[in-house]
Amino acid sequence: MSLINGTNELLSSFEFLYVSERPIIGYINLYFIPVWYLLGIPGNILSIIVWFKMSRHHPSAIFYLYLCINDVIFLILHVIFSIQYFWERNVLNTVFICKTFSFLFMMTQHNNIFIILLNSIERYLQINHPFLFTVSSNPILKLLNKRIVRNMVMCNVACILAAALQSPQFTFWVIKNQFCVVNVSSYLNSVYIHSWISETITFIIFPIIISMVNVCLIRQIKLLNSKYNQVFSKRKTLISLFRKTNIQLKNTEKMSFDQTNNNNKSVGRISNDRNYKMDKTINKKNESNRRVIIMLVFLNIFTILATFPATLMYLISNNFAFKEISISLHDLRKNKMWNRHLNFQTAYAFVRFVSISNFACNFFIFYWNSSKFKQYFFWSN
Repeated sequence: MSLINGTNELLSSFEFLYVSERPIIGYINLYFIPVWYLLGIPGNILSIIVWFKMSRHHPSAIFYLYLCINDVIFLILHVIFSIQYFWERNVLNTVFICKTFSFLFMMTQHNNIFIILLNSIERYLQINHPFLFTVSSNPILKLLNKRIVRNMVMCNVACILAAALQSPQFTFWVIKNQFCVVNVSSYLNSVYIHSWISETITFIIFPIIISMVNVCLIRQIKLLNSKYNQVFSKRKTLISLFRKTNIQLKNTEKMSFDQTNNNNKSVGRISNDRNYKMDKTINKKNESNRRVIIMLVFLNIFTILATFPATLMYLISNNFAFKEISISLHDLRKNKMWNRHLNFQTAYAFVRFVSISNFACNFFIFYWNSSKFKQYFFWSN
């Protein structure tokens, strides 16, 4: 889903033809994409506030807090990207700013998937292997038994992995004619190899792993629910048998055990109240887990659907490249390769626009799927 790698095309000598021949490309870049800034930056900031307050009581909120921080940083960086390349205002005009911006821009794109992957794995371990860290005598593993500590460690690991994967960006980018560009003369092959490897791992292999983990999560939740229903039905059967036995005893020994029966009634009433409260608590917990899993699965599916097409189009973009520009505009419009290239760039602009929604729609996903998020949101206001 590499957005920044499209910079070479934006700086090419026929970039102006995109806007003149297909104005929709210019409209998308200049006017449609900023809609995501208006929705995503305030939405992610609100989500950060809510998840920060929830993190004291809900360890899983740590993942969503990190995710929203990452995504708001990406959107702010994308504003700078648009100013630099779409609005043609040269703001990345020093070596340090150019290299740092390129690194952070790519790192936040990949870190989004890394956080979601580790969140899915953590949830899988929590449900399938709840005592994984408690059985160990290692003090570090025992410390990881605390979910809030484990989640913070996993989020920091995601950031470190994403940073390590994108560290070559410091080498690839240079200032040339006061513009921040890839050093094509020295690192062209390295850029292509690195982009292919990083894009394939992050946006193709990792989403497949996320999908597999989600399937395992859903199956395990269904299995646990069916087991709970079986136990619950057996308990109900035992309680009904107990009540029938009490009624029979009451009918046969009514005269001699009046006081005892009265005591049994009160004990039975207390027992029923406890059973009801216990069942209600278990149902509440199951419903809460179900909602958390649904939100996680929905977020994962949305991320995959938003990012995968952009990644696929980036990986095949070289097959639609057009390098001959030393022909007249009249001949260019009749050129089949140019029209093929232009159609691809138009589709790519739409796909890039859709892919940014992955970073901008977090608030709406959380608000729609999490009742606790709604409660804390209104409470924080």
